[in-house]
Formats: sequence, structure tokens, C-alpha cells
Amino acid sequence: MGPGIGGSELARLEGHLAGCAAAVYLSRMPRLELERLRVSDTARLARERRFAAALDRLFTPGSGFDTLADDNTVICRCEQVRLREIQAAVASGARTANEVKGLTRAGMGNCQGRICGSLVARAIAGAGATTEELDSVGSFTPRPPLVPLPLTVLAEALP
Repeated sequence: MGPGIGGSELARLEGHLAGCAAAVYLSRMPRLELERLRVSDTARLARERRFAAALDRLFTPGSGFDTLADDNTVICRCEQVRLREIQAAVASGARTANEVKGLTRAGMGNCQGRICGSLVARAIAGAGATTEELDSVGSFTPRPPLVPLPLTVLAEALP
């Protein structure tokens, strides 16, 4: 599953399997053990992914939501960027999500734009924008974790 918000348990399960796959790659764990873990975790992963899908349905702003915002509405909660700041960036010539990000910090917080990305795109493209217009705005460029974790740390943590 790609990046998204699915809850801590889904992140833990997927991270554990990814770490085990890295351990297999480094010959620190038998491949058979990884397969055993995948089989035993399949039902739990499916349940957590259903939970993630429910979260997505509940917290993704619906169509027309962007028309409710006024100049003072916080669009990016992590960085406290308001609609007026995004509009000012657009007025200054920003035409893409990454250009707005560079001028306002929208999408640079802990969620890396997973919460505000679609709202920022709608603020740039304008209320009632078509899918094609939203696509032309683009999305935020993904960034690596703030503190990379060496694979040796994961390998050493294995029993």
C-alpha cells in the first residue's frame, strides 16, 4: 500500500513486514520466516486497510468543500497556512502545488501534504475546478523521512 493515513497499527504491521523483508535481503532472516509472517498477518493487514479506507472516506474533503473556505480558513493545519496565503502565492505567480509549497510551507508539516494536498490544489485551480485543471496543478513532491534509519539498525533489532 502506498503512503497514506491508515492508523498506527497498519503502519506498524507494514513497517514490520518491510523491516523483515530488508532482513531477508541482508541474509539476517530466512525467507521462509518472512513468508510465514506474511501469511499470519494477512487477515490483520486486510482489517487495518479497511480501517484506512474508512478513515479516507471520513476525512477526505468532499466536492464543494473548498467553496466554504474564506480568506482566514486554515488549509494546511500542520503549518497553519491560511487560504489567503495560498491566494497571495498564486497572485505572485505560483501555478503548481510545489510552487505554493515553496512560498507558504503548505504541505511541509508532519503529514507531508496528505491532509491538505487536495485543498491546496483546489485553492490554486479555483473553486469548481475540473479534474483536468486540478491535474495541471500537480501534487506535492514526496520527501524522505526527516531522519533516515540505516538498515543495520533494523537488522540488529531482529532476534
